[in-house]
Amino acid sequence: MLKVDPSLTAFTATLEERIRAAWASQESNEALASLVEGLGVIVAEAVQIGDTATEYIAASGKKVSEDLHGHYITSYSWPAAVKSFGLLWRDTIYQYQKAVLLTAEGKVTASGLAQLAVQSQEVLLAAAAELADFPQAEVQKTGAARGGKLRQLRQWQLQQNPWPVYAGQLNALVQQGQQLTRQYEMLNQQRQHFNQIRDLVHHVLQKSRASLVNQEVLAKEMITYIGENLQEKPGKIVQEIDEVVEAGDNVPEEVVAFADALTGITQLLAGQEKVYQDPQQGLLPYKEIHFQRSTRAWLESEILPLYYEVMEIMEQGGNNLRMSLLNIRNRVLLYANERKEGRTLPIASEEMTRPLQHFQANVKSWIGQLDQLIQVITERLGETLQITSVYSPKGGFLAIPFQTNTRRQLKIRRSELVSRAQAWIQNQGKLIRRFRREIAQEEALSVSEKIARLVQQRTIDPTNTAYSSIFLTKGYIGESFWVGREEVLNRMERLIGQWRGGIRGAALVYGRRFAGKSLFGELVAHRFFTAREVIRLQPTQLITVNGRTMNPGYDLGAALAFIRKYALQQRPLIWIDDLELWNDPPDNSISNNVHQLKAFIDDYSDQFFFLVSMSTWLRAHLQQAYQLGEAFQAEINLDMVSSAEVLDAILIRHGATHKTLVDENGEPVTPRQFERMTQKAYRNAGANLGEALNYWAYCLKKWDDHRVVFRDPPAVGLPDFLTSDTALVLAVVILEKRTNEYRLRKRFGPAFKHTYGSVVQRLLHTGILVRQLDGWLEVREILVNEVASVLEHKQYFPTAPKAKV
Repeated sequence: MLKVDPSLTAFTATLEERIRAAWASQESNEALASLVEGLGVIVAEAVQIGDTATEYIAASGKKVSEDLHGHYITSYSWPAAVKSFGLLWRDTIYQYQKAVLLTAEGKVTASGLAQLAVQSQEVLLAAAAELADFPQAEVQKTGAARGGKLRQLRQWQLQQNPWPVYAGQLNALVQQGQQLTRQYEMLNQQRQHFNQIRDLVHHVLQKSRASLVNQEVLAKEMITYIGENLQEKPGKIVQEIDEVVEAGDNVPEEVVAFADALTGITQLLAGQEKVYQDPQQGLLPYKEIHFQRSTRAWLESEILPLYYEVMEIMEQGGNNLRMSLLNIRNRVLLYANERKEGRTLPIASEEMTRPLQHFQANVKSWIGQLDQLIQVITERLGETLQITSVYSPKGGFLAIPFQTNTRRQLKIRRSELVSRAQAWIQNQGKLIRRFRREIAQEEALSVSEKIARLVQQRTIDPTNTAYSSIFLTKGYIGESFWVGREEVLNRMERLIGQWRGGIRGAALVYGRRFAGKSLFGELVAHRFFTAREVIRLQPTQLITVNGRTMNPGYDLGAALAFIRKYALQQRPLIWIDDLELWNDPPDNSISNNVHQLKAFIDDYSDQFFFLVSMSTWLRAHLQQAYQLGEAFQAEINLDMVSSAEVLDAILIRHGATHKTLVDENGEPVTPRQFERMTQKAYRNAGANLGEALNYWAYCLKKWDDHRVVFRDPPAVGLPDFLTSDTALVLAVVILEKRTNEYRLRKRFGPAFKHTYGSVVQRLLHTGILVRQLDGWLEVREILVNEVASVLEHKQYFPTAPKAKV
């Protein structure tokens, strides 16, 4: 070793000391920190040794002497060995970080991690020993070579000194070690957020299940209570049922706040980050991952559709229980009145409580369905929502198969026109004969029969709710399900940017039913405002601003005054969805509330951004009566979308159901068949996106547990049933979106009793109107746009502006 740079002996001691120090701690994070620190120390010492040797050689000029041999080895041969050792050290940091994260997610055991630490230490110590022996071995090798050391020195003098390049590479290894530390800390933080998401979903699911179980317990208690009081105190039964029904579903607060809570956690996730992958041939490759966007997209496609099925089951259970109780209440009242008049004999409580007994039988099935959904959600969260999937060599981080594979498999081809024309000609004779028979049958049907047939055709297959629920879900269900309309979103972004720059901010969003107004408003709220900056206004719903609460009833002016008082410094978004619901005449009529809103926008639209939605028909009415458009900076009509956007929306939702679409022979549909189906939905919906999704939902029937089939109903429309009286009633209901007999009586006065009351009953019996569980009357959803179009055509509504695709 006398011919070798003596500083290398101290360097060898440093290597062993740092290796043992790195693995001295049993705590993995301390071991990682010590490894990164150790890499910096050994590289700094190696660079100092190399720099010293290089300076000594430079100072010697062209001198050739065996005394320089050790310095030349340090500058020319030793750097490659040091670099290899540094790469091994860096790769050890990477693999140990990866193993720690795998252990935290339960994919590696603690004993496995400990064994990796022991093996890593042994490998580094063995490599350090080889590096320590390298200079002496190099001395012996060059000494034994022909011409000896002097010949080797002359050859090195003819070469450019490689040390500066190696020094830069060694320092880059230190930077990579530091970057790996930052990556580990970032990934560990994302893992904690993933744990929060899993805990939140599990908690909400268990609360949902507990709510359904509580309904089962309540049914059992009510059966006992009815049995105890039916004969002696039937009035107490009625009072108890009224209290239970009035109390509502008692949906857990966590379930109500789930969407906001989930959004709050996903907003904490990192944005675009470089994530290093397994080292390859000395290189440290990376891929860029947007954690927030990827996680949100995965949740919205793989978890939220199942969660909405859970909500459907809960809603089904709550509705069924209420209907059973109201059924019993009516029967108890009838029974009590008849007993008073001596017209009936005592009835067994088992007979009276039969609706609740049916509910008890059904709720066990619902709980079973709920448990299956919870199991699937739990498995997906446990298997896929793992931060270590960033290391997966196959697929992307939290990859969504249906958004890639399904789109690729269903790539549309624009051909086959000739063969379709030939087939059309061949079938014309059969079609004409069948058409004549159908005309005769059609003329024999009454108006009520035609309406009933239409309602039946547009009713969702009850055996296919697992598929159709994702198409029928209203409101905000995540950005992954948003398609097209980038122009209006960009317009909203400009409006909000101008408002933040001092221009007034007020936008009116209008469209027919199912045009996507609620989804658009919620998307704007989620994309351009934080959760704390959004104030949603709905009649009779509590408003909370800076810890203060208020129930505005139907007084929009009072609600706005409350916000002005307590949120003036917040600069929030005030989101009023369905302005028509703010109507409770005479004191809080829609006209009074519109006047209040216009005045408030004029005075405070520089402090608050107003986003208001309403139907196309109400907008036309208010514009004609009150020049509503003057108050808004912009008006956005969402009535129409393109056929490509409808295809995309159906494709995304179909993929989220994880069902296979087949033809009548059970074979998967071709891309061209799929396009024809979506085109049919587009045409029947009149370019209305929500109507197209509804049409698709009632056309899709269950084939088996994993497949669905498209069955298009016969093309029949709404028959001509309107009279002047029915038109007036329907116009009022559509403009107000919902109403009841009390409001109609106040609107029509004495004429309601003699004329319009019977019209309401007739519309209910024919299925045009439906009464909701809370007693409100609405036009049946699947008919509302069609009815409104007829009213508009017959000039019961002001003519609304036509949207462009």
